[in-house]
Amino acid sequence: MFVRVPTSECWGGDEKLGFKECIVVVLELAETILHAENLVVCLEKSRADLAHLMRAFMFVGFEMVHPAVYGFGDGYVLLGCSV
Repeated sequence: MFVRVPTSECWGGDEKLGFKECIVVVLELAETILHAENLVVCLEKSRADLAHLMRAFMFVGFEMVHPAVYGFGDGYVLLGCSV
């Protein structure tokens, strides 16, 4: 399952879910509903919050994946984990 992370202004609408809550929901969706084996997060390298997001995803167990593995260009950072 591939996920493209929206800008932080778009997260949660009126309820404003935090990063941790959003990740838990996406992991549960991937595992229980979609029966995905892997989850890959796609981040554009031009994002102002790239370093912060990379640290946050790696803190919860994601690992860097080379973009060429999935046919992405050099403009993206991919982080993946097994579900």
